[in-house]
Amino acid sequence: HLEKSTELRHLEKSTEKWTGRSNSKEGLDVVDCSAPTNADGVEALLEAAIARGWNPGNVCPAIYGAIQIGINTPNGMRSHRVPCPHGLVLCLFVPDGQEEETGLEMELVDRQKAIFNVGRVALLINVFSTQDFSKFQKASEDSLALPHIAGKFPYIKGVCQAALAAGASGACAAGYGPSVLALLPGRTGDVLAQSASNQLEQDVAKAMLKAAEEKSISGQILIAKPCDVGAHVVAQKSALGPADEKSRISYYQ
Repeated sequence: HLEKSTELRHLEKSTEKWTGRSNSKEGLDVVDCSAPTNADGVEALLEAAIARGWNPGNVCPAIYGAIQIGINTPNGMRSHRVPCPHGLVLCLFVPDGQEEETGLEMELVDRQKAIFNVGRVALLINVFSTQDFSKFQKASEDSLALPHIAGKFPYIKGVCQAALAAGASGACAAGYGPSVLALLPGRTGDVLAQSASNQLEQDVAKAMLKAAEEKSISGQILIAKPCDVGAHVVAQKSALGPADEKSRISYYQ
């Protein structure tokens, strides 16, 4: 089941030249992607999304999958893949009734803060390239957005600390909040088919929920693994776990 925003429909219209014809079914614009594409097709979609003001940090992974670095060049936006190791598991705390925070306004920033953030980005790329996740927590530090995030969502710090204490290799705000991401490398077995074989993510998930509850914040945990491909159609909900409706921990494909 797909619900498409008006902007997505505009993107589809702008890319009909490489995706084929556009059909109408049940009030939705459906793009026929069976027609042959040219080499510039995906890049055209990327440029159309960026032109609408969408964040390259979100658009590039959504199109190409995995972890991407978006770079604006004179010839347009370019995306470069960062290695994502097998066995990486993500525990995502999603609070109830919290609106996603928008990014910071464009403005000049202090040189020292900019240098600090650039250094952390370089360290973050090194973490994934070398698979040394002991440095992830240091690499996820931020001197620009983090003070804003902490002021808007004060529970995030406690949830991150709880995840680390429970065994996560790192934890930080997801984007600008309100969700919290915990990183667990070294998973053995498939995250869905063998969800009961590894207790670590369950311990981390429960610790995050408890820390949030102590701040009177309710929510749920989604446990998943990074996707190596971009946006694609899957089942409406691919989840395993207890059928108990009271359970707030779900495994997602």
